[in-house]
Amino acid sequence: MSSVIAGGSSGDAISSTLTVGINPEIYSFTLSRQINITASKTLIDYNSLIAADATSGAIVVTLPSGRAASGKLLVVTKTDVSGNAVTFTAISGESVFAPAGFSGLTSRYATVMFIGVTIGATSGWLKVA
Repeated sequence: MSSVIAGGSSGDAISSTLTVGINPEIYSFTLSRQINITASKTLIDYNSLIAADATSGAIVVTLPSGRAASGKLLVVTKTDVSGNAVTFTAISGESVFAPAGFSGLTSRYATVMFIGVTIGATSGWLKVA
């Protein structure tokens, strides 16, 4: 089970509570900024909301170092109605940990949440929602 509760008004940081698992633990995150993108981008920020407008073409979002951002949050939403996808890749030597079949965001307001993690010897971003 997972749930997200978010609030805030324009210009405010967005605070979220994430509950994961049968025996839930509460993690609090503050999304410090919104970043609007219209083309492929390598991110350097985390704890951010990324609003991706793929009207002009498919977007590849390269996530920053999950090792450096361990425990940090990224939320990405597709804001347009085009058939162009928003997909994700990790920096060299890291991974995007997501279920089989996850290929990115393809519909308007589709949203994904990632948390920076190290699993075994590999770091990257874990898709949690």
